[in-house]
Amino acid sequence: MPKQQLAAITKSIIISRILFALLAWSGFLSAEMINRINAFLKRLKRFGYIECSVTIDDLVSKSNYELFIETCFPGHSLYHLLPPSRISTLCRRGHSFSLPEYTTDLHKKSFIVRSLYLFV
Repeated sequence: MPKQQLAAITKSIIISRILFALLAWSGFLSAEMINRINAFLKRLKRFGYIECSVTIDDLVSKSNYELFIETCFPGHSLYHLLPPSRISTLCRRGHSFSLPEYTTDLHKKSFIVRSLYLFV
């Protein structure tokens, strides 16, 4: 099978399964699981199933950024989970939301809190 078709099949079957709900469970990955997934992705590249090397961190950061940008629009179904906007946003880059305080590690690993702290 040609490499381009093999890469398309790999992306549609394997990578899509990894990406499914990635943002919901990526905050709870242990270092061991991250290493195992990265080793699997390296084997896919080595055996020619994908054309470029990719890591779980790349997939998480891209997915996280794309969903957070969509979430910032008031019509999005997750918009109500975002905290109120900051009073002063002069000369600030990133989002305009106030940063929430978290008390538990479980709350810190949730998508909204993780995204707010990543894209300040």
